[in-house]
Amino acid sequence: MLSVDALHPACKRPLSAHLPSARRAPEDVPPDKVAVVNGRCIVAGQRAPQKCCWVALGEPMTPEEYGDRFDAGTIALEPCPGCGGPLSAWGSFSRTLAKREAGVTEDLELRRGRCCNPDCPVCTVTHYPCFVTPYQTVPTAEREAAARAHLEPDVGWSAVARGVPWSLCTVQRWERRLARRAAEVLTGLLAIWQMLDHRAPTEVPSGENRCGLLRAMFRVADAVVGVLRTREGWTAPLPSLAVPRLFRPPGPTTLPVWT
Repeated sequence: MLSVDALHPACKRPLSAHLPSARRAPEDVPPDKVAVVNGRCIVAGQRAPQKCCWVALGEPMTPEEYGDRFDAGTIALEPCPGCGGPLSAWGSFSRTLAKREAGVTEDLELRRGRCCNPDCPVCTVTHYPCFVTPYQTVPTAEREAAARAHLEPDVGWSAVARGVPWSLCTVQRWERRLARRAAEVLTGLLAIWQMLDHRAPTEVPSGENRCGLLRAMFRVADAVVGVLRTREGWTAPLPSLAVPRLFRPPGPTTLPVWT
């Protein structure tokens, strides 16, 4: 049974009550709390329970490999991010994924699972492959490549924007979003690196400006990817920005992840 002092594992808001069978109107939910209703959470002002959670698939795959395995039904469901228990298959979720060609999009089917534990606040869980970031239509590797390009010496935003089919404002927004969390993600990545390799450094010089933090973050992420590739025998490319999502622990956590 979850405590009313716990945090919801999906939206990270405090739980107001655990209600496995009762109903509560959205307007009765305290504005700073989340009421769990029938294993799902309801936020004040929303008419229906929100889709609760997502996880990253623990094995990197290219879009082609993912499509083949999805069609063959060989993509395994990850454990529930709320309680750590098994998930049962719950259909799929279709979302739009932008391609590098300007104006071209494709539909990507993502597997979904359902947690049947009545004491877990998670309802359905969408599984994201490494090349897709939740709430983003542009592939993870494309956004990462644009941010890395701007970190190169004498490469301005205009040059970066000319090499991609997205606007200058869009690629600038990607970097600003990364930079806002670069310091905390760097701390989390260092902890992951030390967990995987006892020879990993305890700190990495980053400076105080935005570019320095991003360079340090990518440097540590690349090191973690190298360790994982050797240890797990992965052959598919793994974007550095997908690394924190692979280590999203269950339950309330302070480990930063990209969302």
